[in-house]
Amino acid sequence: MLDRYNNKYANFSGRASRSEYGYYILIYFMVVLVICLLYWVTKNNLNLIFNLCIFQLVIFVPMQAVTIRRLKDLGMKWSFSLLIFLPFFNFLLMTYLLVCSGQRGENQYGDDPKMSSQIVEFN
Repeated sequence: MLDRYNNKYANFSGRASRSEYGYYILIYFMVVLVICLLYWVTKNNLNLIFNLCIFQLVIFVPMQAVTIRRLKDLGMKWSFSLLIFLPFFNFLLMTYLLVCSGQRGENQYGDDPKMSSQIVEFN
């Protein structure tokens, strides 16, 4: 399962399922929560801001990649991913991507991620 995330962290082609996108979002919020809790305990706000900025820089490419792949799963263009830079719209986009089901079957961006994960090979 982790192989899917390690190999696609900077891959902008193909499609991403809701679960794949959801796991990225979950891990993102868990890391931010841990960083905030650690610095809330130590009361060192300057390091909090610095570490959150570093974390944002590190996670930017993987989050953009999975967001663009998720948009492609819905049949949308990558340019909608630019909404993450607008306050309030980024929350709406994230919620929409978590809730809506992707297009069934193959679309112009590739195979259905749900179908490829359900293929079982018999020897």
